[in-house]
Amino acid sequence: FASVSAEATAASVIASTATGNWSAPATWVPPLVPVACSPVVIGAGTSVTVDQAPLTSTITISAGGTMNLNGFNLPLSSFTNAGNFVFVGTETVSLAPLNLAGSTVTYNASVGTVPILSTWTYQNLILSGAGGTFAAGSSSYTIQGNFLVAAGAFSAGTSTLTFSGAGAQ
Repeated sequence: FASVSAEATAASVIASTATGNWSAPATWVPPLVPVACSPVVIGAGTSVTVDQAPLTSTITISAGGTMNLNGFNLPLSSFTNAGNFVFVGTETVSLAPLNLAGSTVTYNASVGTVPILSTWTYQNLILSGAGGTFAAGSSSYTIQGNFLVAAGAFSAGTSTLTFSGAGAQ
């Protein structure tokens, strides 16, 4: 008898077509949970919440799509963000995303002090999370679009923030 699996095979593209959890086959087309080496596309109009260690080598967040890392680490070799990437900020993301024009990175910490990653170039940066403090330290940052502190506190330290876009800062 052949074995049937609810996991994708390596190298087949898996795309979200519904809002849901990473581990839910109904979130994806084909309806399989992504595995290592499966390129993942977070589709426009969908929001995927990571609820287990994500296994993939490539992630693309489409414009209008959202991926919430939800405290899980993200090891990968290719990362393109045209939508909204949401994370606490304490996770390990092995590669800085290519944040395309119009994309957003949202830090969403509700407790403690979270460092803002200085190795990333931000299009739009949102700091959100009542009770969290977002610390820039002594690094330099480039924000090409909007910068918003929606909730929590921002500590600039001795950092340099460069706003190079026309958005509201």
